[in-house]
This record gives sequence, C-alpha cells and structure tokens, in this order.
Amino acid sequence: MKKAITTVVVLVFILGFIGCVGYSHTQAVRNETGVTIREVYIRDTGTSEWGNVRNVKARRDSGGNIIYGKDARGYNVPAYMDIYDMNNATQIIFFSDYSSSETPSEVRRNQDIAMVDSNGLLYMKQNVPISYSTYKEPLFGQSTLIKSSAPITFTVQDRLPILFMVNQTGYPVNLISPTTASIANNARTQFQPMEINRSIDVVYGIGQMRYTYPSI
Repeated sequence: MKKAITTVVVLVFILGFIGCVGYSHTQAVRNETGVTIREVYIRDTGTSEWGNVRNVKARRDSGGNIIYGKDARGYNVPAYMDIYDMNNATQIIFFSDYSSSETPSEVRRNQDIAMVDSNGLLYMKQNVPISYSTYKEPLFGQSTLIKSSAPITFTVQDRLPILFMVNQTGYPVNLISPTTASIANNARTQFQPMEINRSIDVVYGIGQMRYTYPSI
C-alpha cells in the first residue's frame, strides 16, 4: 500500500513538473535601411544618456563556447563582448522579458533607438512603445507563439537630416559645436544633430575670435 501511495505521489510530482510553463516576451528591431548598421544605442524616452553600444555578443572560442571571466563579485561573466554588424533585411531581439504568466513581469518604458550605419550616418526613432511577442515555454517540448508583435523597423526615412556648413569667410574656420571640424575657405563639412525638432547653435572660431550662428 505504501509503495502504491509513493508511486502515485511520484507520478503527481512528475506530471506537475512537466506541466510547468513559463512565458518569454520579445521585441525585435529590424534593419530595412538598405545599408549595414554598425552601432545601435537605446535609452528610456525622457532620459539623456545613450549608454553603451547594444549590438554586442559574447566572444566564443574555437569550440563555440563562451569565453568567461570573473566579475568583481567573483561570478562568471563573459570576458569579451564584441560588436557585430546588423545587415540589411535582418532583425535582432533587443528587448526581452521572462515571466510565469502571459503578461510581462514589468511594463517597459517607451524607448529612443539610434543607429549608426557603415557610412557614419545616423537613424533615430523616439518615444517608441515596446509591444512584445509572447511565447509559451513548456519545460519540455517546443515553444508556442501565442501573441505576435511586429518588429520596430528602421527605413531610410528614419535617417536624421544632414546639415552642411560652408565656409565663405575667406579664412580657415574651426567648427567648435555641435561637432568639431576644421573647414578651409570655400570648403564644407556636414553633421547630423542627435536631437529632432530642436534649434541648434553652430559655434565656430576664426583665429582668436568666436562666433555663433543660432537656430539652424
């Protein structure tokens, strides 16, 4: 009798164990700009700091294993993180969450996303809501998609406007702000401001003098 009870308890435990599921929530960012993206930056909307490059992955050895090192607490962490290109017509999951229910464990704030392509040109989306795709993740077996969300897609229309500065002063000019550049007479330079719909002060110097041409 005891053996039968033990068997029933074990079976109930196993069935419960097999029945355990979790839910993964993912939001991808897609590159449809027509060019290769070299760097991706992300920040919470309303903040000013972009932080580090986000399109990175852990370096692996010749056998395909992640190379680990120790952090300040003595935990194993990837020893090297390498930047990888985001080719055109590809997408990468930049936002993810895992929870025990179909609802993410926390609501992520809207995001600003900036990209730099292989030519150094900038692309940006601001105040983007994160809408997750949700997958049911059983302990055994395959994941099942239960809610689909479109990727956040960047196209050429998301490229920031390019401002051109032409030096017709008759003297060499040193551009001081919002970028640093030396411009010979009758030459020009270009830059892209990182803010959208903002007035920009362009500051440059000739010799010991300093000039500001506001509100470009």
